[in-house]
Amino acid sequence: MTTKLFWKFTFIAALVLWCYASVSPIQDRPFEDFIQTQVSQDTEAFETLLESGRKRVALGESPTLFIALRDLGRESGINYAEFFPDINLTDIPNRDKRNGILLKYLLSEAQSNLRLGLDLKGGVGFTLKLDETANQSISRFEQTEQLKDAIEIMGGRLDGMGVAEPIIRPVGEDAIEIQIAGLSTKDNPEVIEALKKPARLEFKQVHPTLIPETTAVSDYPVGYEVLTELIEDRRTGEVYELARFVKKIPEATGEIIKSA
Repeated sequence: MTTKLFWKFTFIAALVLWCYASVSPIQDRPFEDFIQTQVSQDTEAFETLLESGRKRVALGESPTLFIALRDLGRESGINYAEFFPDINLTDIPNRDKRNGILLKYLLSEAQSNLRLGLDLKGGVGFTLKLDETANQSISRFEQTEQLKDAIEIMGGRLDGMGVAEPIIRPVGEDAIEIQIAGLSTKDNPEVIEALKKPARLEFKQVHPTLIPETTAVSDYPVGYEVLTELIEDRRTGEVYELARFVKKIPEATGEIIKSA
């Protein structure tokens, strides 16, 4: 073999190896198996958390292990970053937000870099159409902006349910196509229901003087309910609840908005 041919074969072999590394792993890895391989500290404690998550899924309390771990972190004040010190998230002070980003990152890493479509991998694909009657009085520009907002909302809902990298794109001027490869409506019916749920904008009046902290239950104002707002300290990441009396019946809905 001449030197010229040797270098050609070497170059081709290196190119093939690079291509393989770029798409590796070729197949999705189960989230549970993958996350166990990534834990680098206090593995026994994390295994206990995993077992609690498995029980929630088995009992139907959580649809997936991703959701179970996320909810466990919120309820028990768990800092998942302690189990994955190699993943640097020190710039995110809020624990729950940090947990969400970490779990989402691990879920994404467990997926194959070779993105297979519905025809090869199976899954769910459907189209959502905007309400034509509600859009008759708005301009084409406003309708386009509404479509962008709807895509953002759908992405946020899927992200919160632990769906890794769905395809969400506009179809024409009044519809959205959503493709979720590898998802079964039989095993995950709640995903479809969450996407079909309409986003509601309501304006409710807060009681001008009374607050729940200083009001006896017997003196709660009629027609009001207690709602809490989560306030985050941007410096420390600490989250605390602010309770207020809010009217049950809204003063107005999003229909009063003509432009934004």
